[in-house]
Amino acid sequence: MVRFGVRSPWTGLLPTSVVAATAGHDLAGMLADDERDAVATALPAGRAEFVTGRVLARRARAALGIRVGAIPVFTAAEAVAKARSSGHGGWFGIDGADIAHCPDGAFVARARRGSAFTATGRRTVERGTELTAIALADR
Repeated sequence: MVRFGVRSPWTGLLPTSVVAATAGHDLAGMLADDERDAVATALPAGRAEFVTGRVLARRARAALGIRVGAIPVFTAAEAVAKARSSGHGGWFGIDGADIAHCPDGAFVARARRGSAFTATGRRTVERGTELTAIALADR
């Protein structure tokens, strides 16, 4: 396992083939144009968290030998927020759910706050565009 900075708490939990990039504080870094657009109206703390995530993702991708460049904005969180808003009659924010991603592109989501819900979805990248589909479970 490749780790950046301090010893990762993931060391004993993940196989050695997994790359974990962690930080105990916000990191500075450059964003691609589409990434900058994604956080153009974000509060400073949200922007700092987003930048840190992108910096760590680029480090992990580089360690895996994957071309480092723009990282698609994770559409799963946006799809969950929009489906939940229309299905539950309110906006709970893009961070209103916990989302677990699977290596095959599938994901599951559950409420972090607001009314209870569960959802399943799938994401893929096709010709540089990230596509996401989601289904909310019946109430």
